[in-house]
Amino acid sequence: MSPLPADHKLLRLLYTAAIIVAVSAAFAFTVNALRGSSLPLIRPSTVPPEEGGNDPWAVGLAKARQLYDQGVLFIDSRTPEEYGEGHILGARLLYYDHADAEWETVLQGVDDMETPLVVYCSGEGCNSSQLVADLLRKVGYTRVYLFHAGWPAWSAAGYPIEGKRLEVKLYEFGQ
Repeated sequence: MSPLPADHKLLRLLYTAAIIVAVSAAFAFTVNALRGSSLPLIRPSTVPPEEGGNDPWAVGLAKARQLYDQGVLFIDSRTPEEYGEGHILGARLLYYDHADAEWETVLQGVDDMETPLVVYCSGEGCNSSQLVADLLRKVGYTRVYLFHAGWPAWSAAGYPIEGKRLEVKLYEFGQ
């Protein structure tokens, strides 16, 4: 019996590679579905709409400061460690991973569901503020603003904080 021609070997190799990719993808989707805080398969854009854009509840730095000056409550959705290092002055911690269990405790005394709230996290690449804002809307709060630029922008602007301000380091090419 003679060995397979070269074109058959290539087809077999491609077929084997396709099976490996399919099995790997099935395994990855299964693990993601079974984990406690699964990742979304379709992620909304991390590019925030401009103020006045498609999302009327998305606010930029200037609007966030205006709401802060009006006494609006800010909600920090980052980890307890990040919150402990520094956060917006007066902000309450509602860590996104525990938000389902802790939102009532964190928002104790905020009984009017039309009370404005501003949720933020670690900046535009962070999705936890969106998750917490969605939860707060789901439980009935109707005026939940989303501050996409979050802690890095607030800290860099020199606005009121508790804890350490973020250090912004600029590097020259070749350093």
